[in-house]
Amino acid sequence: MISILRRGIKPEQKKEPALNRDIQVFTENVAISRLIPETKDIDSISPEKIIEIARIAEIADELDGKPLWEKLESSRGKASGVAADALDDEPYLSSRLVLILQRREDVASGLRLCGKALGVEADKQFAAVFHSLIAFSTKIPDGEDMRIRRLNGKYPIDLAEREKGERSGVLYIGAGAMVHLHRAVFEMRRQTTAFVTLAGDCVSAPFNAELPLGMPLKRALEFCGLSEEPTYICTNGSLTASPVLDPESAFVEVDTKAILAFHRYDHAQPAPCIGCGRCMEVCPQQLPVFYLYQASLHKQLSLLRRMGYERCYECGACTYACPSHLDLVPMLRQGKELVSAGLPEDLIQQSRETQEQPEPAQEAEAPEEVNAAGTPPSEVPEPVTVEDVKEPVGAVPTPESAGGEQEPVPAVPEEVGGEEAEEIAAMRETQFGREVLSTAENPEPEETEQPPDKDIDRDQMKKRSKKRQSEKKQSPEKGERAASETSPRASQKDVESAAGAARTRKAPARKDAPSGGAKATPKKAAARPVSSRKVAPKAPVKRPSRGTQAKEKQEVKKP
Repeated sequence: MISILRRGIKPEQKKEPALNRDIQVFTENVAISRLIPETKDIDSISPEKIIEIARIAEIADELDGKPLWEKLESSRGKASGVAADALDDEPYLSSRLVLILQRREDVASGLRLCGKALGVEADKQFAAVFHSLIAFSTKIPDGEDMRIRRLNGKYPIDLAEREKGERSGVLYIGAGAMVHLHRAVFEMRRQTTAFVTLAGDCVSAPFNAELPLGMPLKRALEFCGLSEEPTYICTNGSLTASPVLDPESAFVEVDTKAILAFHRYDHAQPAPCIGCGRCMEVCPQQLPVFYLYQASLHKQLSLLRRMGYERCYECGACTYACPSHLDLVPMLRQGKELVSAGLPEDLIQQSRETQEQPEPAQEAEAPEEVNAAGTPPSEVPEPVTVEDVKEPVGAVPTPESAGGEQEPVPAVPEEVGGEEAEEIAAMRETQFGREVLSTAENPEPEETEQPPDKDIDRDQMKKRSKKRQSEKKQSPEKGERAASETSPRASQKDVESAAGAARTRKAPARKDAPSGGAKATPKKAAARPVSSRKVAPKAPVKRPSRGTQAKEKQEVKKP
């Protein structure tokens, strides 16, 4: 029950139909060596001889790629049990589980040999298989030759069981290494092949094969047949995948468990992290994956040490559960490598700042800036300072003293003196002040209308006068403006009289009078002429009160 509640994920296995098909052997370039002494009975062989044969046959464990004889030698007399690991818990992967189904006798024989080399009793020897909660079609029987232990749970159950076995003393060895140990002892053969699963959506007929070591992956894919050209190739499972960029330069190795070819990658384009925490929910080690990722991204080694970076399996469950499709495992692996290297954090911080700084542009290739006027800074003349001008105030500077050609500056008039002379002298020290003084002392002549020439044709003068009269009739105000402009010598009195005449002009009477009982709109009174003379206000008339009027009447009645 505890294994079922373990943290992790439940990916779709996709092991069919490769699991139910026969193992195909690629026999080309497979050499058989008979340098190992022949052995017929397992009881007559000693533990030391088993370890020596494993060393001569160069057998390696496919779980971690380590030599088998080293693992047996280091665990001899210390292990409390031994297990043939067939826990293919990743999707598409079935290269070890198929050996329990089709090479069961060889696996059982290799398991007994490992048990004898380690000194483990027969009841402590078993084969561990992954019994998925989803797929129940494949059944592995339990027999006298080998005990089968079915493990239920979530991915990554294989890594979790191996870590648990290290604490309890149970040594897990791959099922493929068991087969090669049996062949080395009883058939005197070196390990020259590896059991590999060939699958993916580009493989038309997935199956498990025994491929020779050193075989290019491209030849292996051609051997199995491709339905279409793959765009993504990886090895060793889809979750803990090792991407292959060039299949011609990649080869089959002792720890190659699968070759997967896909037409499209399962993960979409990555997006920024949204901070949902799904990676921390599925982590089997209950690590703060979000904070580990941020610390690895920013190379904060002190935070990595405090958060227990070394307990990470690199199983890929966080990457599988990430809704933003972030590839978290490579970044976590990079952080682990930095901490393991033992580099000081200040040095890493300095290198990161150096990488983030932009490269300085070369001065020779940089284009010269241009100011608002369109002139490069190199062509703009330098401003003239007070120290450069050695001539007395009021003198005209020469091009040699001013540093270039400049306009002559007028001298200070004789009638100006005191503070005004000092201000004018200070203004002449700047270019702007010199321009202001030159404008003030040399004003532009006012444009005055010249009297008409007497030789002008009279007909032309008559046309002009008629044009002015027509303009006055059409628009009084326009005529007033035109009269004021054409006759600058006209008096203010004439202008005011013309304006008053324009305002007092009556509007034409309306021809459409209202009929019937419709109310007639009252006509507006004509505007009074405006005079330019000022009228003195009239004094108010005082009226006598009622009492004063009665007294006056009585006085009149008296004789």
